[in-house]
Amino acid sequence: MHQIMRLTVPSLSHMFPRRASPEALSARGQDVESRAEAPAAAPGTASTAIPGAAAAATAEHGSPRQAGVLRKMKYVWNNHRSVRIVAGLMATYAGHMTLNLIPMMARQSSDMIDNPTTFFRDGWVKFAPRADMMEVQRAHNVLLSTYADAIDPSACRDPVVKFTSSIGGDNVAWYTPANENSPAVIELRTYLPNLGITAAHEFLHCYTHPDFIESIDRELNPFHGRDIREGLTEVMARRLKLPRPDPLEFKSIYPKQVKMAEAVLKDAGEDTVRRAMLSGDGDAIGKIVDAARKQLA
Repeated sequence: MHQIMRLTVPSLSHMFPRRASPEALSARGQDVESRAEAPAAAPGTASTAIPGAAAAATAEHGSPRQAGVLRKMKYVWNNHRSVRIVAGLMATYAGHMTLNLIPMMARQSSDMIDNPTTFFRDGWVKFAPRADMMEVQRAHNVLLSTYADAIDPSACRDPVVKFTSSIGGDNVAWYTPANENSPAVIELRTYLPNLGITAAHEFLHCYTHPDFIESIDRELNPFHGRDIREGLTEVMARRLKLPRPDPLEFKSIYPKQVKMAEAVLKDAGEDTVRRAMLSGDGDAIGKIVDAARKQLA
């Protein structure tokens, strides 16, 4: 009896996949074409579904546009150190203003009620203390002792010092020379961060020799003469040993004049400036005029 052996041939379907019918290929091609040619949503048309991250951003920030703005702000904050520095300074300034207001309200409650504009504009916002007559007198004494070798004490006899809120613009003080009927008047703002130097400046005007004023204005013309006189007065006031204000609070209304006066003082020498301004020395005045003409040329 013969045994019949069966050989099983393995399926080759995985090697040769069955070919799709023409109808299936046609349907698949139409599906691809329909997806590729699907029209974009019209502008302003609401989308029916927002995928993943966009949906989260919308839920958190309200709209994709707002989310984009916040992303840009975050980028600027993280990549620009100057922005962080400015923001920090502004926050420090605001905090300092808040902490400064409470003690000021306690000390100058009457000023806040009677003249709130001056209290807040000149005092609180600028961190300026209320003007004190003792500090003004101290500045006067320092001026007399420092320039004693050139100054004539009788040139400014018993000036009237007033604190006022009526000085407007960039001016913080005002000097009115004496005349036959009234003494010299020095007016200072009620709130000043640099009271000592400002008071010394006005007292120097009071002690300036009339020959110096007349000669400078005549030789340089009144406009340039005033610039030189104001600049030299400010420079001489700053050289006194008085409390220096915070640089952020100190603002001179004579920046150009001060720069010119510093060059004149360097050229002519401080002793010459003292003798010219306070003693009316003719030779010293001539040297100041020559030095000033170099700066004006």
